[in-house]
Amino acid sequence: MPELPEMTAYRDKIDSAFSGATLVGSDFAPAAKIDAPSEAIQAAIDGCSLTAVDRSGKELFLRFDSGDVLAVHLMLAGRFNIEPAGDPPPAGRIASFEFDNGKVLHMRDRDGWANLKFNPAPVTAPDALSPEVDAAFLKQRFAKSPRINVKKFLKDQKRIRGIGNAYSDEILWASRIAPQSTCGKIPDEAVDALATAIHEVLTEAVGLVGALEDPSDYKKARLTDLKVHNHKRDTSPTGAPIQTAEVANSKTYFTDEQVLYE
Repeated sequence: MPELPEMTAYRDKIDSAFSGATLVGSDFAPAAKIDAPSEAIQAAIDGCSLTAVDRSGKELFLRFDSGDVLAVHLMLAGRFNIEPAGDPPPAGRIASFEFDNGKVLHMRDRDGWANLKFNPAPVTAPDALSPEVDAAFLKQRFAKSPRINVKKFLKDQKRIRGIGNAYSDEILWASRIAPQSTCGKIPDEAVDALATAIHEVLTEAVGLVGALEDPSDYKKARLTDLKVHNHKRDTSPTGAPIQTAEVANSKTYFTDEQVLYE
């Protein structure tokens, strides 16, 4: 699943290709998951200029000069393609947006889970790279939900937006906290390390994924860049054997270097 680093790369590519361009026409496949009639969306945004492409967590927000916003969530297997106008659409296309600069933004998903929301409600949980997500924030939230598993906490988009299965493992390994740990049992110094790891791990990943020519290749890049959540690795960079277990309903990668707090 694309997480915060991959969605940041998509945002930058789409913003570079289309910001300021006028939407000539949009098209939605019959199977597209949208929360408003496609005709109403087309009537509102076709002919409008794209003023900004924003990201919050795992969602992108296409903002038009009409004031309308289209939010996109790629879910597990969704992808974006930027193609010349007139080229055949990619397989699994669920939506297309043709602009007056001769390019088309395609949204595709072979599983059909990716979705779009028209003029969505404002998000409330902070983005994982927001300055708000610091040690004080984590300590406050852990105190309110002391029994929750730390990996489950990191993955919960209603608590922090943008972290999924892969980067939660990377963050927990970097902070040396076992993924099975209980939030209320994690000492302050370890919470400090966790807050630092969230920003350092995600910032590094944003740079690595952003260097890809096509952000859709992020799965291949992960096999090179991810330090523990990586089925191609047997040991962590510091030499500890990588183990796996089911934690927070996800296959989880970790090592004995990580302290279990329970």
